[in-house]
Amino acid sequence: MNTTDPTTPGIEVGHRRTATTISSGELPELARKLLVSGFRVALVAGHDDGHQLRAVYVFTAADPDRRVELRVPLDRSDPQVPTLARQSFGAGRLEREMRDLFGIVPTGHPLPRRLVRHFHWPKGWYPMLMDAGDPSQFGYVDGPYPFRTVEGDGVYEIPVGPVHAGMIEPGHFRFSVVGETILNLKARLWFVHKGLEKLFQGRTPEQTIELAERVSGDTAVGHTHAFCMAVEDARGLVLPENAQRIRAVLLELERLYNHVTDIGALCNDVAHGILNSHAQRVRE
Repeated sequence: MNTTDPTTPGIEVGHRRTATTISSGELPELARKLLVSGFRVALVAGHDDGHQLRAVYVFTAADPDRRVELRVPLDRSDPQVPTLARQSFGAGRLEREMRDLFGIVPTGHPLPRRLVRHFHWPKGWYPMLMDAGDPSQFGYVDGPYPFRTVEGDGVYEIPVGPVHAGMIEPGHFRFSVVGETILNLKARLWFVHKGLEKLFQGRTPEQTIELAERVSGDTAVGHTHAFCMAVEDARGLVLPENAQRIRAVLLELERLYNHVTDIGALCNDVAHGILNSHAQRVRE
C-alpha cells in the first residue's frame, strides 16, 4: 500500500477507484490523511464474508472524480473498529447503522445510541449476518429509547408519530419546547426497515434492477441510476454519451418533481393549502 500518498492507496478495482485491506489500527490515520486531502466519507458498511466480518469505508473526491475504498477484516467473535465520528460527522451515523445490522462496534463513538435497531429487536440478533436466521419473539427486549430530557420552568414535551396522517413513512419526533421555542428535537426513523440488502443478495443485475427502482418511491431514478453505475463500473462498461444524457434528463425531472412537492408541503404545513394545490398541479 502507498502510505505516502493517501489519495492513491491500494490497487485499481474500477473506474478511478482503488481499494486496499488495512488493519483496524491503521484506519484513523489513513482516514485523517484522506479527509485532509479533500476526500469525504461517502459510505461505511459491513460485510459478512463467512469466516470473518469486514468493515468497508468509501471515500470520494471530486474534480477529478476519485474513490478510495478501505477494507478492514474483523474477528467474528469480537468485531470492533475505532470510530471516525470525531473526524467526520457523516461517518458517525453510518457506523451506528453498521453496528445495528452487523454487530460491528465503533469503539469510542461519541453517540453510541441505536439507529436502525429498535427496542423490539432481540438482543444479539443482527439481521445482516449470514447465520442470523429468523428473529426470536419480538418484544420490549432492549427497553425504551433514551430520549434526552429537557427540564425547566415552562418546558414541556410534544411527541409526534410514529403513525402519521399522510403518506410519509413512520417516524417519531420528540419536541422539547417552551412557548414557541424548540429547545430540543429528536427524530427516530427506520420503523419500516425492509432488509433490502438481503433481497439483493444472490441475484443477478438483471434480476435486481426492478428492486433498485423500488428502494424509495420518490427516488426511483436516483437509486436505479446508482445501481446501474455500480454494475457498469464492476463490469468495465462505458455508456455512450446519448445514454448518459438521457439519464441526466430523467434525474433532473425527478429532482424538480420532488422539489415542487416539498415546496407545496411546506406551504400546506403553515396553512396555505391553496399553494399546495398549485404545487401538486405543477408537479403532475
